[in-house]
Amino acid sequence: MRIKALCFIILLLPLLTGCFDLVEEITIHNNGSGTFVFEANLSQSKTKIKTMMALDSMDGIKIPSIKELNKEMDKAKGILLASDGISNFTESRNFDDFIFSSHFDFRDVTCLNKALSTLFKAFNPGVSPPENSYQFDNHTFTRKNDYNGRQEIKKIQKKEIALLGSANMTCIYRFDTDIKEFSNKDAKLSKSGKALFLKLPIPDLVNGTKNISNTIKL
Repeated sequence: MRIKALCFIILLLPLLTGCFDLVEEITIHNNGSGTFVFEANLSQSKTKIKTMMALDSMDGIKIPSIKELNKEMDKAKGILLASDGISNFTESRNFDDFIFSSHFDFRDVTCLNKALSTLFKAFNPGVSPPENSYQFDNHTFTRKNDYNGRQEIKKIQKKEIALLGSANMTCIYRFDTDIKEFSNKDAKLSKSGKALFLKLPIPDLVNGTKNISNTIKL
């Protein structure tokens, strides 16, 4: 799902000018259950987006209507609600400021991986989904970076990457117990010692100079 969202944003780069933020926030409890939150904040480009959506197409790109976007979001919601081990799903759709978020609980990371894989395949037919992006075992949480080297990323041209500008990807991971060590040197430990914060420019993620992979030991 995130690759499709990123590629769709890239198609609209002349209007978005790289002003958007993606946030992934995960809380993991000691028993392996947790909460997943994903937010796309395009508020800095809202004026340009509204102008764009008043058109039927631009530069050969079909511009979806709010009705069509809601239909796609309803589809994603239905998939998550039907996924085993996923509960308490809530979402926010703000078409005034163009801020969208999804929030749900998961029984364990296996359920989380399966739900997101199903979601990915529904929106990206014919493309292999990332496998086991999240792992939690023996007091260790692992976030795998499944995007570097993928064919979808390789197709993105350098000039398109440059247009991503100040777009950022933020990852926040929270735990019940103290974090002893973590592998990603760009991440920052919270004062409480129980949360990790990582914010990286999306252009760096796309061209492979940075990644969101992390192994966090508790």
